[in-house]
Amino acid sequence: MSDEQFKQIIQSLDAIHRMLDASEQPDEWLDNSDIIRLLKISKNTAAAWREKGILPFTKIGKKIYYQHNEIRHLLRHRRK
Repeated sequence: MSDEQFKQIIQSLDAIHRMLDASEQPDEWLDNSDIIRLLKISKNTAAAWREKGILPFTKIGKKIYYQHNEIRHLLRHRRK
């Protein structure tokens, strides 16, 4: 294999790596204050929606978190 062929293979692998990195965006976690601000709802509404199962969440200790992609999915599919 020539140096030029090796260089082309490395460039191709780099391009593939960049494309994969661009498509793999880690999910952002939002806390309760983020959700209240984003959805323009009160703390009581957020709590009620969690209790009813409308807002999927994760609780770590006393802190509540929401996955951004789950909130996006909820907003897209809960339209009436």
